[in-house]
Amino acid sequence: MRRIFVEQPATRQARYLLQLGLGLFLLALLVGIGVPSFAVPRLALSVHLLGVLQGTFLVAVSGIWSRLAFGRTISWLAFWLLAYGCVAAWLGNLLAAYWGAGNTLLPIAGG
Repeated sequence: MRRIFVEQPATRQARYLLQLGLGLFLLALLVGIGVPSFAVPRLALSVHLLGVLQGTFLVAVSGIWSRLAFGRTISWLAFWLLAYGCVAAWLGNLLAAYWGAGNTLLPIAGG
């Protein structure tokens, strides 16, 4: 008898968190290379560090995600809140560094 492996939702979410974390980490490394070319380089450095830390955090969470005893609804909600929170914060800061918004909105980071 042939068994077909059906992946559990928690395992799939853990894999997606791992992929998202590694992608965010690699994008943050690319931002680190281009820090001097941004309109606000100090804010770009903050974006680089934020992406590296959040990418590492998502990779760490993906390692324990399958062991957490969440119900289906809570697991879905926590997954999307984690994904959105990390990506939206990083992208918002990246756009601020690119557009030069840090000089007026974030004077300490903008220098």
